Amino acid sequence: NWQDEISPQEGDQVKILHTARDKAITWDLSGSFGDWTIENYTNSLTANVTLSLGSMTVGTTNRTTTLSFSKPVVVAGDLTLMKGAKLTHPENASVQTVQLDVTVQGDCTIETDASINVTAKGAKNEYSHNLAHGGRTFTCNNKGVVSELSATCFGSARCPTAVGGGYRVDNANISHGGGAVKLSVGGA
Repeated sequence: NWQDEISPQEGDQVKILHTARDKAITWDLSGSFGDWTIENYTNSLTANVTLSLGSMTVGTTNRTTTLSFSKPVVVAGDLTLMKGAKLTHPENASVQTVQLDVTVQGDCTIETDASINVTAKGAKNEYSHNLAHGGRTFTCNNKGVVSELSATCFGSARCPTAVGGGYRVDNANISHGGGAVKLSVGGA
């Protein structure tokens, strides 16, 4: 589905633009690319490969563009998330396998109505015992009353590096904990 049926090569600039049939994209080309521009694309792009980009600009005027990265991304220039852009990572299952790891060597701008959001991207409650640093543990009795058993957090509450574990309301409602973000910015 690329222009002239040729997928992007090392160093190429990448532009993803809105079409009448925006479909979810799975990006599986690892390597170093030029500038990435994603304009008015109204679906999700998931990349499960390590990427090096010249710069990255993402945004839409009236919908949401979701970028989900599970491997490190290095942006040599600036990262700009405009209105409607959402940066995240995929859900973790039983152990922490992914976090959002972005290094921006230039400036990082997150405009109004854009976000870096890893809500519910951590481990499911039923697996939270697999996380390395303990965690808050809850129990629920047969009347639906939730009680906390302990209050240890996963790693540091001030500067977390590990995903959180969710909670279990009942067998049908098992939540994911919060995800993890590592954002390093060299500029402003």
